Amino acid sequence: SRPPLPSLKPSAMWCCSEACGSGQGQSIEDVTATSKVRLQAALKDQDSTLEILEELEKVQAKAAQEAGFEEVEGQFRTYKVTLDFSSGSPKLGVTMDKADPDLCFVKQVDSEGIIAAWNKKNPSDSQVKAWDRLIRVNGQCAPSKVLVEHIQQAQAKQSDVEAIFQCPIELSVELVKKGRPLDMRLMAKERYVAVNEILADGGPVSEYNESASPERQLTTKCRIVAVDGQFENQGQKILDEMMSKDSCQLKVLAWSSD
Repeated sequence: SRPPLPSLKPSAMWCCSEACGSGQGQSIEDVTATSKVRLQAALKDQDSTLEILEELEKVQAKAAQEAGFEEVEGQFRTYKVTLDFSSGSPKLGVTMDKADPDLCFVKQVDSEGIIAAWNKKNPSDSQVKAWDRLIRVNGQCAPSKVLVEHIQQAQAKQSDVEAIFQCPIELSVELVKKGRPLDMRLMAKERYVAVNEILADGGPVSEYNESASPERQLTTKCRIVAVDGQFENQGQKILDEMMSKDSCQLKVLAWSSD
């Protein structure tokens, strides 16, 4: 779509002295012709501006790609990490949670190791952080344990690895039971509550999901990390609090369902 045109002063269209500079004797037809010329010039300037903006977008996209950024559909952002094992460093320096075969994410990044070295050399948006999800290794998608094995095998061979990570989005989810049970199956872990299954029971979770956009719905790709602003990263306490209250506000981390 074309950006809004610059405002043309009414005096430029209707005041003969300003429209042509002669000051006197301008007909309506002359003023209209002059206005058309000015309008055509404005449109030409708009086209030039659009071309510049389009070129700028291309440059920005290329720079983002070279920096290791990769946008995906919706609100989920991914980034690329290249791990160089040629130095023979024995320590990767990251702990992965691979309990869920479909959701492999970072539990902890150590202060030393190959991951820490990568983080020191790269901007914040492409640094590996806790809760970032590992989704591909050397272009391949696989179950969580296999993804980690691919990295370990490359480390043993001292070969490079290209890993794609996905950042989670944070959701604030209010659930009101109204005496109904929660219509999802949950499991308390050390630092979070896992959503194992969403039940089609018409309960509070179904109500929330009906009003939420797809990327902000509660799914099995979500982890509940706090409740009512409390018990951050304390899985069992979060679950106990959720079960004991008729309404609660959840802090949820979500990744794409792909």
